[in-house]
Amino acid sequence: MAEWLTVLHTLITVAGVIVLILALKINPLFALLIGAGYLGLATGQGFGSTTEIIATGFGNIMAEIGLLIVFGVLLGKLLAKLGAIEGLVAALMAVSGKRFAPYALGITSGTVLQSIFSDVIFVITAPVGRSVARRIGRAGTGIISAAMCAGILFGLTMMIPSVGSLALSSLLEISIPRFLAFGIITAVLGIIITIAIMKTLFLRFGFWDAATDEETYTGPVDDSEPEDDAPRRLPLWLTISPVFLALVLIASESILTNLSIDIPIMDFFGAPTIAMFCATFMAYILLLVHRNQECVSATLKSGFAASGEILALTGLGGSLAEMVKSIGLGDILGSMFEADAASPILLAWLLAVVLHTAIGSVSVASITAAGFLAPVAASTGVDPVLIAMAAASGSLFLMTVHSNFFWMVKTMLGQTTKGAVKSVSVTTSVGSVVGLGLVYAWSAFL
Repeated sequence: MAEWLTVLHTLITVAGVIVLILALKINPLFALLIGAGYLGLATGQGFGSTTEIIATGFGNIMAEIGLLIVFGVLLGKLLAKLGAIEGLVAALMAVSGKRFAPYALGITSGTVLQSIFSDVIFVITAPVGRSVARRIGRAGTGIISAAMCAGILFGLTMMIPSVGSLALSSLLEISIPRFLAFGIITAVLGIIITIAIMKTLFLRFGFWDAATDEETYTGPVDDSEPEDDAPRRLPLWLTISPVFLALVLIASESILTNLSIDIPIMDFFGAPTIAMFCATFMAYILLLVHRNQECVSATLKSGFAASGEILALTGLGGSLAEMVKSIGLGDILGSMFEADAASPILLAWLLAVVLHTAIGSVSVASITAAGFLAPVAASTGVDPVLIAMAAASGSLFLMTVHSNFFWMVKTMLGQTTKGAVKSVSVTTSVGSVVGLGLVYAWSAFL
């Protein structure tokens, strides 16, 4: 098949997936499968090969990160039940002071809290955010809203072990320690710069007007509060220790490997899947001792139910990536971009921007964009981590009324729709552009 036809069918696939989700309200799970199927059949793969490619791509990515996703979701649910999240945020707020409180909240949300869903993080930390907003004075609600959006969403796609970052690292074949190293630096810098820009807009340029941008909070107040008959809260260091256990195990194994030191037991426990299992099991034991078997069972049941959709979407992202690889799109695009390493970075960012603007899902946008662009990195010599960070940054752009997260922030932080557009839509767009700038800065060294 002519190269231009392959590119054309790929563009049709991208557009088709967007139309199915946005215009026809088809669930992304079905839209991605239809898109992968069309691309295979339209490019002459045949019915049998198309099915095999879809299954192979799905199976490969599940073999790599399926258990990681399950353990990540379960760990987040267990930590939330232990009270680790609100305890950590409250402690950081106490030591950061009024001036740096937004940065402390944003960075915490984007790093150590990223083992759980963005929605769950927000629900748990929203009461703390409302309290801090009242204390920091003028435009407090807008500033805290921007800080929480930037922190949670940068972390969602850049910080291991969030499900978005796990999917990106697998699709682009980036080792988890390497993704973690680049992701945490990019996320933290992106969060700080984005919050600084939004604070300047709100305070110095009068972009936030409390009279029209805020309203009385009417959302649920006690969603994340402990029950009246719950036992006394565990010490903070103990409740968050499972997260640090996983990070220490993974980092130790990576350091030993780089130093060419072979310790078999560390090879085992430092493997990301085993490290996440150890952390999840530790949280499981803590909750079992602290509460009871009934509480643990209900928490695990909730975690298993929540992980299903993520596994399916991530797997189909792998199917789409495998299809793109099979039709030779990587070689075609590679020849287009071989003279300019900046082009695939910008293309990854733009594709994620379009997908997120149309679909409203950060994870789906970043995973789908990475799936299409994964072969480009190998063909052009562009470091895959740059493609991953570009797709992650693009997927943040313009979170607005078609996202449930937008309405959660509006309601739970007491904002009007106009205010939420400023604190959510503008913040995510600024963060997306900031992220792209950081990726280009990285490209000068990689």
